[in-house]
Amino acid sequence: MNLRKAAVVIGLAVFGSFGIQTVQADDFVKDALEPANDDFIKERTYFSAVVTSTNVDDLHDFDGTKAGFLVPYPIETTPVSIYSLGVRNVIPGIDRNFGFGLLMGHRQGPYAMEFSYWRTLHSGYWGAFTMDAVLSSVNLDLKRYLLTKYQVQPFFGFGLHVPWLTSKRTSTSYNFNVQSVPLVEVGDATVSGIGLNTQVGLEIYLGDGFSITGAAIYRWTAWGENKGNAEVATNPYFGGDPDIKGNYEGNGLNFCVGTTIGFE
Repeated sequence: MNLRKAAVVIGLAVFGSFGIQTVQADDFVKDALEPANDDFIKERTYFSAVVTSTNVDDLHDFDGTKAGFLVPYPIETTPVSIYSLGVRNVIPGIDRNFGFGLLMGHRQGPYAMEFSYWRTLHSGYWGAFTMDAVLSSVNLDLKRYLLTKYQVQPFFGFGLHVPWLTSKRTSTSYNFNVQSVPLVEVGDATVSGIGLNTQVGLEIYLGDGFSITGAAIYRWTAWGENKGNAEVATNPYFGGDPDIKGNYEGNGLNFCVGTTIGFE
């Protein structure tokens, strides 16, 4: 009987401690999100349009010399069978250029969560060849504002992004039919990935409903899937060895400046 009582007492103590810790955690989150009485912005939902400056650096695989290669594979077609000799999807280098971004977010106290879409047109290059390229991304960011009782507020943040780069006429399929007639098709290639980003910036509030904002954002990206004419992913192709598998590496320092319109 004493052991049972001791077990009950220990169980109540454990569950009681867990309940106290849960309440304390809830109180911590509530206090973190609760705006101070003298905060200039207490709660706000907002929309934004920004001008962007984007790039993928040429320090790694986006230097205009790499390509993805898919070894020969069968193609089922009717009435004539076509056989593949392989597909090469170019990984171009791209020059920095200006684009645009659209954003919506919600701020609670000193924190804000934002969802955005960026798109930029670029001049791409691969060896001596040039082409048009489009870099797009969807982004999810958490921001922490400082000096929140003032109209000029610096911030920093962390987030995720999912980018994709489409380059014109950079996918080549080498095929032949049953009469051994070579068939070469050229189309667009798209390489996509996922990554992390960090940012620092400044927002100037001209009132509760309007602000001017700007930020510098660094993005680390693992680029993996590379699709072109064959609508199948090709493997990274380094040093003439098509059997090497892995991710392409390409990071970038980006900038944005724009305005927000919001309401409480």
